Amino acid sequence: MGSDRRTAEILTELFDSSYATVVRYARRWTGDLAAAEDLAQEAFFCLYRALQERKEIVCPLAWLMGVVRQMAEHQTWKRSKAQVSFSTLDTLDALPAGRTEPDEPDFEVTRYFSCLTTREVEVVLLRMESLTYREIAEQMNISSKSVCTFLSRALKKLRLRMVQPATTTPVSSDEKKNIRRMLQ
Repeated sequence: MGSDRRTAEILTELFDSSYATVVRYARRWTGDLAAAEDLAQEAFFCLYRALQERKEIVCPLAWLMGVVRQMAEHQTWKRSKAQVSFSTLDTLDALPAGRTEPDEPDFEVTRYFSCLTTREVEVVLLRMESLTYREIAEQMNISSKSVCTFLSRALKKLRLRMVQPATTTPVSSDEKKNIRRMLQ
């Protein structure tokens, strides 16, 4: 009974200190605030269940980020398998070219992240949260040098993508400035 109470206290403290960070991280994966909040809540529930099962979790925040990433990738995979209805096609035709989420400012950044590996995206997103190389290394269970390598590779790929975008939509100078600002 005392162990359950201590688990609840630890989880409450972690939730209070990390919920906003987990939601921001999830939003980078989903591009939607409501979906990001759902993922964050589900990740905390998974953490609760894991702690109840007495699983050893060395770095809970990194564990949460990993769960969010896996759930977001799973949702993306499920959506890609779903068939598009004709009514959706009519709606898509009404949107301006190059945009599928007209009110979502993060869409352009998400488009560029498609050229990165999962680990590179994770490192970039954690760095965008103002974490130091050492903190990122601890969360991902890798060395600081590996963090530097992942960031270096990601920046090279993003620079190439800005010069030669994979899509037919040209990259405006404003988009380039936004990406540079986010990666600093």
